Amino acid sequence: MQNGDINIRPRLNNRRNESLRQSSCGNTVPAPRLRFRSPFHGSPTAENLDSFLDTKTLHVNFADYVSQERISAKCPIKKVHASQLAANNPIEDRWNCGFIQMNDKISKFVFSVIDGHSGSSCSHALAWIVLEYIAATLVGSEDLATAIVRLESPPPDCELPPRVVEQPILYNNKGRNVTKRFLTNRLPPPDVRKFLVERLVIFMQELTLSPLSEKQIFTGRVSRVRVLTPKLAHCLLLPSNKVLKCLRTRRNLLSTSNPSRSHLSEPSVD
Repeated sequence: MQNGDINIRPRLNNRRNESLRQSSCGNTVPAPRLRFRSPFHGSPTAENLDSFLDTKTLHVNFADYVSQERISAKCPIKKVHASQLAANNPIEDRWNCGFIQMNDKISKFVFSVIDGHSGSSCSHALAWIVLEYIAATLVGSEDLATAIVRLESPPPDCELPPRVVEQPILYNNKGRNVTKRFLTNRLPPPDVRKFLVERLVIFMQELTLSPLSEKQIFTGRVSRVRVLTPKLAHCLLLPSNKVLKCLRTRRNLLSTSNPSRSHLSEPSVD
C-alpha cells in the first residue's frame, strides 16, 4: 500500500510469463500478454485463434477424418473447438466454434451454443451426439448409407456411441487425448441414447433424400461454405413429429438464414 492506495497487480504463474508456448493444435505461439488484443481484428490467423481459445477448450481436428478418407480433403472446416459456458452452477451450457481456414488465414466462423436446460448431464448428452450430426453432413452418400444400416440395429444396451465415421479424437489445450474422459465416461442413460440415435437416423435418412454433390458443397470460394445452423441443436430434443417437420430435407435445415435454400451463403464476421 502506497499513499493510501492499494497497489493491485495480477498474479501470473511462470508458464504464463514464458514468451512462447504450445497451442492446442501443437504449434508454438506467443504467450498471452497483460494487454488483451482481440484476434478478430484484421485477418486473424489460426494460431491467434488457438491462443485465444485454448485456455479451457477441447477440439476435434478434422484432419483425422480426412486421413480416414471419410471426409474429402476439400472440406474447408479444419477444426471445431468445444467448451462449457460458466452460465450457472452446475454448468449446463456449451459453446462451439468451428472456423474455416485457408492456409494460415481464417476467413469465416461457425458458432453454436447448446443449452442443457436441465443440467450438465443434458449438455453432455447433446455433446455426445452433435459431432455425429456434423459428420453426417460432411461424409459421402455411401458412408452415410452404411452408417444408417449400422445405427438402425444398435446393440441392445446402446453402450457403443453412434459412429457415422470413426470416433473423433478430442484433444485438450495441452494436446492430450481426452476422448475417453469426455465421450465415453459421460454417456447418457440408455433410454436417452436410444432416443438421440433414433433422431440422428431420421436426420441421416432425410439427407439421403436430398443429396448434394461434392461439387455443390466444396466448390466456389471456401469462405462461403456454411455447414450447420443453430437450428440443429434445437432439433435434437424435439418430439418425433416436430423433428420430421423441421428436418424435412437437408436444404430446409440449411436455409434458416438463406431464403434461396442454397447450401452456400456468405455471413459476415465484421
